[in-house]
Amino acid sequence: MRKYSVQETNNIALGQLGFDELSVVKVAGVPQPTTGNWVAIKAVGGSALVSTILTSIGDDIETGTGLDAFELEDGEVLYAPITSVTPRTINGNLIAYRR
Repeated sequence: MRKYSVQETNNIALGQLGFDELSVVKVAGVPQPTTGNWVAIKAVGGSALVSTILTSIGDDIETGTGLDAFELEDGEVLYAPITSVTPRTINGNLIAYRR
């Protein structure tokens, strides 16, 4: 479980590795996943509804597992080692912090 030093962990927590702004991408009307290597996702300026969040450790939020979607309200942050997010709707911005 210990992959990062204390200093590296502090930098990650502070978002010092940068971020990606995620958007809704659809192919034939179906939302598509965006892949990356993130430590957290945050809704800014509005809510965001995502249908799949894949993590490298812990539980995934996937359609068919009882949680059809996960809604982040404005300012809410989901912390996890995230590798894929499928945004369905974004009312504002969805920020993914790199790890």
